Order: sequence, then structure tokens, then C-alpha cells
Amino acid sequence: MSQQQLRNLFQKMDKTNTGFISTEDYRRSLAGYACQREIRDRILQMDDNLDGKIGFEEFARHLSEVLEPQPKMPFTRENGKTDWFAVFVHFDVDGSGLLDISELKSMLTEIGFGGDREAVVALFADIDQNMDGKISYGEFVLHFRDHGKVRERTSVNIKL
Repeated sequence: MSQQQLRNLFQKMDKTNTGFISTEDYRRSLAGYACQREIRDRILQMDDNLDGKIGFEEFARHLSEVLEPQPKMPFTRENGKTDWFAVFVHFDVDGSGLLDISELKSMLTEIGFGGDREAVVALFADIDQNMDGKISYGEFVLHFRDHGKVRERTSVNIKL
């Protein structure tokens, strides 16, 4: 989006012509497009100085980040869906067909999850449904595919 397009959009949202978008103006502009929680979260992301107003620089910086094309993730199919088998095989370093806790930790580290030891152990225990100390492909897919649907709805998402 060009600077002029951003400026035009900003001016449309600045209903009071103050040079700022008030949080109320922003809410009105997005009513029907996003729920109140999403609108609040966007306002908090944009309002860098927390003054309750969104200046053009804050607005432009946020929209540029949001509208910037995202690179294709390494385990994403052409249709945008995660290729869970490719993920599993990639992190099954020893080729056993099962993930142990160190392989799960490597996976989490690679995708940027900075959890401590206890968090990794808790996640491993959650995924290892039959409690055999290994994660099968079935357990892996069941956990991440099904939890991914929940994450998408709650805006908490671990991207692979």
C-alpha cells in the first residue's frame, strides 16, 4: 500500500479531522469487520505511546507490517495448510518413526518457542497419549492439527 493510500485511509478513519484516529473512531470504522476484542488488540498494537490516539506514523507502521507479504513457511503446502508429515519427518532426526523429548525440544526451539524445561516436559506429556515415552505420528498430528484449529480461533498460533 502506498503512502498516499495509507494517508487516504487514515483521513477516512479520522472522523473528527484532528490528525489522529481516536479509539472510538477506530472502533466505528471496524464495526462489523472484527469483534470488539480484536479491535481492542489492534488499537493496543498501534498506539505506541498509549495516549488513546493513533497518529499517522503509528497507523502507517502497523498497516505496513500487517499488509507486508508473509514468506511461505517451510512446512506449508501450496494450499496454505501445514504438511504435518513433513514436520514430523523433519524433526524425527534418528529416523525411528517416533519423536523423543529431545526431538520435540529441538522442534520447539526451531519454531521459536522459548519454553523452559517444565513447559517442554508438560507439552510432551500432553502429546504422549499412551504414555510410552515417545510421540507417534498419530499422537503428533492429533495434538498439533487439532490444537492448531483452537489456536486459529483464539489468535494464539505456533506457526511451522
